[in-house]
Amino acid sequence: MADGMRKAPGRTAGVLVMAAVVAGVVGFLIAHTGAMPGPSPPPLVTGVPFGPVSGPGYTAADDPAAGQIVVFGGVDTYGTTWVWEGGHWALARPGTSPPGRSAATSAYDPVTRTVMLYGGQLQRGEMVDDTWSWNGDGWRELDAGAGHPPSSGVIAWDSSLNEMVLVAGPVTNSTYETWEWTGSRWKQDSDGDFVGYGTALAFDPISRTLIAVTSSGPDESSTVTLQWQGSAWHRMQLMLDPTIAAHPSATVAALALDPMVGRLLLTCAAAGPGAASDEWIWDGTKWTLAAAVQLPASSYAEIADPRDARTLLIGSLVPTTPEAPELIHIWAWDGAAWRRQDLAAASSTGSR
Repeated sequence: MADGMRKAPGRTAGVLVMAAVVAGVVGFLIAHTGAMPGPSPPPLVTGVPFGPVSGPGYTAADDPAAGQIVVFGGVDTYGTTWVWEGGHWALARPGTSPPGRSAATSAYDPVTRTVMLYGGQLQRGEMVDDTWSWNGDGWRELDAGAGHPPSSGVIAWDSSLNEMVLVAGPVTNSTYETWEWTGSRWKQDSDGDFVGYGTALAFDPISRTLIAVTSSGPDESSTVTLQWQGSAWHRMQLMLDPTIAAHPSATVAALALDPMVGRLLLTCAAAGPGAASDEWIWDGTKWTLAAAVQLPASSYAEIADPRDARTLLIGSLVPTTPEAPELIHIWAWDGAAWRRQDLAAASSTGSR
């Protein structure tokens, strides 16, 4: 078996799992099964909150081969790895780990059956462009980085092209680059640049292409929908583009598959705690407004869970800052609203 791939898939089908990406966004991924037992689960920790405590900038991805969500990093909790499995959180203690960071991006690779993590900002402020993989109980460095891609962005698996794609940047104030993972390094697509202001990325199973959604300007409320054609992005001309609140801190927050309907779900987050945000559904050719919703206060990631046919959201109940990290929780999308999923764990521990 190739170095860096899982020795075995790991968990039972009854375990809660979530597919992908996030922040910010991820593709539609398929869990693999096998006969060999998987790695032992990280131990549950006593004397700590029932879930991760994190400041802004953590990354989260589904690991269907291990039956986990893996959450890494964030301001003030730079080097910690948490996993959600079996209905509760566990603090992992891997022997090897990426240098602690915030603002990394991660997504599941169904070929190697590992979660890939890329880039971010180290605790001391240095931007990095290294690449790591998580195999269910440990991290392994795949590429130390050599200044090729910019050190921030979002990754997603392209099921049609069978490769991981990185939308990196912005390199300047507004230009993103597109890179593809060759198995050992990142290779840039020379025609893959586009202008954007905050980008979400996921694989669309209807059109069988990667979809990127980005704000059309730093202070504008409209968005642009782009379709990846293998070497360049095609801007789709739509009758209705998703909108966000016309405020500098409003954003295209997350994009992930809704397995219940087999369509992408886009979160456009309004500015300010308590402000109504919009959820949009993509049918392969157009966007439809699904609902106006209340989101967690800050730092959320949207992830698909194809085995339980739902989309999950990870976030905190109150705003997080570097000086005041908060517990993060899990919600599930029911087609009209987000419903909290970890209340039982919170009740059993007395944690909020």
